[in-house]
Amino acid sequence: YIDSTAALAQFSSPVDTAFSSAGYVYVADRSNHRIRSINLNLPRTDPGFVRTVAGSGSTGGYADGSAANAKFSSPNGIAYDEITNLLFVADTNNHRIRKINLNLLPTDPSFVTTLAGSGIPGFLDGLAATAKFSSPAGLTLYYFGGVTYLYVADKGNNRIRRVVGTGSSTGTTTTIAGGATTGGLCANVPSTTCSDGSGGITGFTSQFSNLEDIEYDGGMFFYIADTDNNRIRMLDLNFPTASPLFVKTIAGSSGFNPSPPHPNGFV
Repeated sequence: YIDSTAALAQFSSPVDTAFSSAGYVYVADRSNHRIRSINLNLPRTDPGFVRTVAGSGSTGGYADGSAANAKFSSPNGIAYDEITNLLFVADTNNHRIRKINLNLLPTDPSFVTTLAGSGIPGFLDGLAATAKFSSPAGLTLYYFGGVTYLYVADKGNNRIRRVVGTGSSTGTTTTIAGGATTGGLCANVPSTTCSDGSGGITGFTSQFSNLEDIEYDGGMFFYIADTDNNRIRMLDLNFPTASPLFVKTIAGSSGFNPSPPHPNGFV
């Protein structure tokens, strides 16, 4: 772990990035348990080219607070909101969704806060402090009605969750797609029984297995890396959640290879 020039900086298992139009690349530096930034406005030889945005130690942990005091544990997904200048982080081993407010000074005790998740691994929709996740991995942003929403690949729950990122209901969490916590037939025996279909928490038919990432195309579609099912799946917003056409498989066969590689991310 080193903050420095392009040549001297060191990362440990960086797994996701987010880009700002102001010229910054934000990095989820998983094994350093930190959020890092690359300042593309500087020459690569500048010692401030790579720096730490937030995260206090290489051992991981959980704490909200200033940039220097905040702690993460294996952050796996990151998304930047251009409208609000907020960073959102899937803090995987803390089973929480975290928020970094770049409008504040790094010394502000509210610089890093918890957006949603009790920290107890499990499955529960509801308000920010009581909602439960299980190893949330990738996330992406969706804007509707002046509100920022986060769509989260909740890996351990084999579900797609939606978290209100801004507004009066900030942190409220609902389930968009995916079956039982075990993922049903998909979780343990990936095969032709992996189901497309409806989403939601009741009446669902869609199933995933250890989904790693999700991306929004800016229109009507979300794309999902359904890792252990070796498929790329899609949420189609042209249909209501309860429609059997809401979740579709767009690529990948029924064959299952228990060894890596499996699809686990998007660019």
